[in-house]
Amino acid sequence: MAYLMDIALDNSRRLNRKSYLFEYNAVRFKLVQDNPRKWSDHLLTIIPEGDHARESAAFATAAEFASCLNWENGPCVGVHPAGGRWWPSEASLALAKPSNRTFPRIRNIGISYGSNLIRIPLVRTQAQRVALALFREANSSNSEYLSFLFYWQTLEIDGRDPIVFINKTLVRHDSRLRYSRDDLARLPLAGRSLGNYLLHDCRHAIAHIKRRAGKKTIDVDQLEDRVRIILSTRVLKEFARFYISDVLDLSETLYLVRKTQCSFPVFADLRAPESLGLKLAYPQRKLQMVSRRGGRAG
Repeated sequence: MAYLMDIALDNSRRLNRKSYLFEYNAVRFKLVQDNPRKWSDHLLTIIPEGDHARESAAFATAAEFASCLNWENGPCVGVHPAGGRWWPSEASLALAKPSNRTFPRIRNIGISYGSNLIRIPLVRTQAQRVALALFREANSSNSEYLSFLFYWQTLEIDGRDPIVFINKTLVRHDSRLRYSRDDLARLPLAGRSLGNYLLHDCRHAIAHIKRRAGKKTIDVDQLEDRVRIILSTRVLKEFARFYISDVLDLSETLYLVRKTQCSFPVFADLRAPESLGLKLAYPQRKLQMVSRRGGRAG
């Protein structure tokens, strides 16, 4: 006997198909969508019975996939353990059906429809992986305070000074930042730089409830403080996105492809020589085929 592991996937954006088969980082999954208003979706994978190391590795791979899905499709994706059951060793993953159900844990921002599982970013470095995980958790959190801390920690991944990065980016790349200018204008900077305000009045104020005299504090029961943190978090999120995209250079793409109609779909870099002749596993209508150089499909 084997073990059919069920990993709960919360996704605010509905995919076009009920289920997808795919291989990511040498682990095969079956994604089964459930009723998002009641239950989490399912990432099913088969592992040897009692192999806890494989179980941990499968969850880590599923979590990385969830981070990539959040980055590509957004806006909220979460992942958490959901148990599993025994599974016949000779049975195909394609035949697997969910047996466990858990409640969604991501924040409720509504549900959108019409997406597909076509491409995700190619993660090459540990810094990219950790940053995407923090960005995923920040996006899906029900707490603005936790979201702020995770966005801030994203800026610390490779040892840079977040204050310097925020202030320089604001000057050099403001036209490329997609935050609301109204949100920025409403922040009580009091003559300070944006980076210093976000560090002292937000990051430190959230992390340290008791502070020295004269330092900004936060009262979680006060509407003014909550609104201020919401605005600050929305602004900081865009700097975190820009950091991942430009500083950590998350610019490459994997496509879900297969060699033949009967072969198992796999996420692959279409620039690699061995990818010649691969086709999209689940193409949308009127979707043009991507090139081997990894250009996005139109």
